[in-house]
Amino acid sequence: MFGKGKIKKKDIDEELIHRIHQLKKEKDRMNALMKNSVDLNDGIFADQACTEGKYFFLLREARQRKIRGIH
Repeated sequence: MFGKGKIKKKDIDEELIHRIHQLKKEKDRMNALMKNSVDLNDGIFADQACTEGKYFFLLREARQRKIRGIH
């Protein structure tokens, strides 16, 4: 429709895997930051919870789509 090709499942799955890997790196970075920090504020805890929520949501989505090769 309107000159765009049909979106393929493979492309969506690759984007999902890429985003999962990005969130995993960000989650690990935030955990290391929290471990090494002396003074933590509430914003860091909120950011960590948000990142972990997104990460686990995408993992669940990948599991439902039966995508392999995430870990």
